[in-house]
Amino acid sequence: MDLPQLVPDIIAKKVCCGAHHCVALIDAKTIYSWGQNNHYQLGHGNNKNMNTPTRISTKLPHKIMNIYAGMNHTIILVEYGFVFTCGLGTSGQLGHGDTRYRTIPILLKSHRMTSIYCNSLANHWFGISNGKLFGVGSNAKGQLIMYNSTIRCGVPTELNVSGNVLDIGLGSEHSVVILEKHKPLVKNMHAFRDIDIITLTEYL
Repeated sequence: MDLPQLVPDIIAKKVCCGAHHCVALIDAKTIYSWGQNNHYQLGHGNNKNMNTPTRISTKLPHKIMNIYAGMNHTIILVEYGFVFTCGLGTSGQLGHGDTRYRTIPILLKSHRMTSIYCNSLANHWFGISNGKLFGVGSNAKGQLIMYNSTIRCGVPTELNVSGNVLDIGLGSEHSVVILEKHKPLVKNMHAFRDIDIITLTEYL
């Protein structure tokens, strides 16, 4: 096994990893990505794998606030809550209302977000907009905490939860939402097909 090596000429503020790709935030205007790119998740306009960090050339209109990596997609949150996505869209996880790929970061027109929750092995994600919780992407196992049989949400869809969201954890096919009422809610239709929402424990 090779020893870890320093990546030259890169000083990053944040790095996040998808299933097989990496994204690094350098400054308020600069993002680099590298790794597997078979689903255009690197945002370079092509599907060539990148062995070294390569700058995403798409010019974003505002200061970059944060970056996120899903399984095969990338999310960029910029100032004023605008969201850009690229990569695989077969589960609706890019939020553009269809299941197509996006080869470069494209603006998500429907909502502005203040917070985003994503996971490297997930095809779904959550966002907070105007204090409300929204889900995007795969709901094949009920992981978007929805009360119907919708397989996917191709646009940010408001979720019926009561209380302010404190934190969200995502697995590949399940989610945990901690609300201000201090009851973690779990949704996993694969493991608990007959239960919509499970309250795990009461926090004191």
